[in-house]
Amino acid sequence: MKKSTKYTKREPKRAKQMDAFIKAHELNGSNISLSCQSINIDRGTYYNWIEKYPDFKARVDTCIEKLYDFVESSIIKGIKDGNTAMTIFYAKTKMKSRGFVEKQEIEHSGYFSKPTEVTIRVDNGTNVDDEERSED
Repeated sequence: MKKSTKYTKREPKRAKQMDAFIKAHELNGSNISLSCQSINIDRGTYYNWIEKYPDFKARVDTCIEKLYDFVESSIIKGIKDGNTAMTIFYAKTKMKSRGFVEKQEIEHSGYFSKPTEVTIRVDNGTNVDDEERSED
């Protein structure tokens, strides 16, 4: 079956349902379950629409992008307002290239002939021998 790019001309009733879904999706923070419930369709119908109607999928994607923009704007506002947690979160997620990382990320490309376990111990400024003795 050929994919339709426009649903509005061929199926006006479905077009109204899809329009209602998009409005609900915006109101429900792009939550699929809540949006489906609010217009009385099941998730399967939603996923069928996504697959069958590229223009509907594009509208859903736009809703999600708007939500992302709102969240990002809220984070930036928090940073400007002096919210330390927001600043740290932003640095750890958006500034990895500048060394702001929660954990060390190591990429490896090669071959191990058998499973290998690697343990990395970080010295936090204390004498490791003294620290091990205090644990006994």
